[in-house]
Amino acid sequence: MARPRNPKRDEAFQLWLNSKGKIKLIEIAATLEVSNPQIRNKTDPNTDLLNIM
Repeated sequence: MARPRNPKRDEAFQLWLNSKGKIKLIEIAATLEVSNPQIRNKTDPNTDLLNIM
């Protein structure tokens, strides 16, 4: 059984969308109080999509 999706993942994506992609991932991590490595794209390293575990 898969673990449930973290609600902070959607929050991080909304922060990024609202900034039109200009906010740094480290700033999103600080805002959501998660570690920097938790905010990154795990599917395609060439895009700026966000995933939070």
